[in-house]
Amino acid sequence: MAQEQEPLLGSKKPHQNRVDITKLLAGLVGVFLASADKSILLATQGEIASSLQSPSSAPLLLVSYNLGFCIALPVYGFLSDIYGCRWFLLSAYALFSVGCLISGIVTSLWPFVLGRFVTGIGGAGMTDLLSVLINEVFEITEVASVRSYVIAAGILGQACGGPLGGLVTDMVGWRWSLVGQAPIGLLCLGFAYLQLPISMRILDLKSPMSLWNFDWCGIVAFFLAITSFILGTTDGIEKFGARNPIIPPSVVASPGLGNIFFGQVVYFASISTILNNLPGYLSKINHLSNSSIALQIGISGLGLILGSIIAGKIMRKTVKYRHLSLIAILLSFSAQSVMIVRWRNGIQGLEMHYCFPWAMGSGMLLSAQFIALSIWSPQEQMASATAVYYLSQQIGLIIGTSVSTAALQRLFGYRLEMNLVDIVAPEKTKVIAKLLDDFGFISKLSETLRVAVEISFIEAYRLIPALSIVLTIILATLVSFSKEKSNI
Repeated sequence: MAQEQEPLLGSKKPHQNRVDITKLLAGLVGVFLASADKSILLATQGEIASSLQSPSSAPLLLVSYNLGFCIALPVYGFLSDIYGCRWFLLSAYALFSVGCLISGIVTSLWPFVLGRFVTGIGGAGMTDLLSVLINEVFEITEVASVRSYVIAAGILGQACGGPLGGLVTDMVGWRWSLVGQAPIGLLCLGFAYLQLPISMRILDLKSPMSLWNFDWCGIVAFFLAITSFILGTTDGIEKFGARNPIIPPSVVASPGLGNIFFGQVVYFASISTILNNLPGYLSKINHLSNSSIALQIGISGLGLILGSIIAGKIMRKTVKYRHLSLIAILLSFSAQSVMIVRWRNGIQGLEMHYCFPWAMGSGMLLSAQFIALSIWSPQEQMASATAVYYLSQQIGLIIGTSVSTAALQRLFGYRLEMNLVDIVAPEKTKVIAKLLDDFGFISKLSETLRVAVEISFIEAYRLIPALSIVLTIILATLVSFSKEKSNI
């Protein structure tokens, strides 16, 4: 069998020589762009859904991106283990640009969802494949530090993309905030093509591991399963004898990795429970504009950068990722506890920024857990393990967004039933149905009823930090009972 080598940043072998961080510049720009895109949608989802004549489908606009992300990750991981990741990374930039263009020009819901799905496929490659590359070319003691640049690029994208996208939306409409990303994505493709040299991997076309025996039945079943879950909570493999399943059992069953993957599902469900419901609250109750919402979330998100930088500095001296993970979880748990107490009667003024220490704990945790992934992963399946790691995060985002949004809507309806005492039963049912479908209907109500509706939403929103902290406790239990493996 032919020998395989893939020094994407030159002819040096992985983990033997220091690599200039500037070689990853194109990849960092891609992470920035993908995060900016998600931030824009997070801040403007309500306006876009209303513009597409489907106000209640705002969560679907978010999870359609996550769906594309999830479907693409195992494919990227499988193919990168065989052929290397360079050309798939370039393809990801093209797909991302095409998806943004589709979403920006369509005029109805489902074509927009298709565009977001394609964008998610591109975004998956732009983030996952960069992490694979980092694991290949950097020493384990440097991975956390280098990862801090990746996290910083992502959070800068989230912090800058949201306000800029919100400003563009307020000035000329949301379509330009999406269409404008397409040429930027193509420029990133060009820079990545020039910066990353041609792979030196020698392909063995007779290898049993090839594109033709990929588990296509598995990927279709996976797509149907996730799509069914999304449509069930929003408005919207081995059985077949696969020789190379989309998620290799040897990766998932590898000692230490199962807890890491499941932990990512749980924690990202916790993150999305707060993060994806917060813009709706700030718009409905605090009456903030799209740009103001994005700015508020972006400022708090800077804590993620600080947390990742702190973790990177610590991990350069000691690879005690388990201890650092527990400290990070404790910090996040403390911030969530304050949210439960202080947000009970609404989010007032600077109380929004309790998210800052919560995000800082998240940054520390993500850096520590990525080191754990690097240490526990089988070296020959690093790309697949990294893909499953990011896949776990996206599954958590989908579950957290879908379930928490559905639960909040149900509880909001219940509180409306309790608080709208001035309306008789037949009329009350119609008003509640219209409010659940489109919160903007509140503008047609009297002042007394508007106050009752806002109080009902504030009371229902108490569920969000409570649900998030329960998931954080589950993660703390997983990490507490996990074993630490030294990098020997």
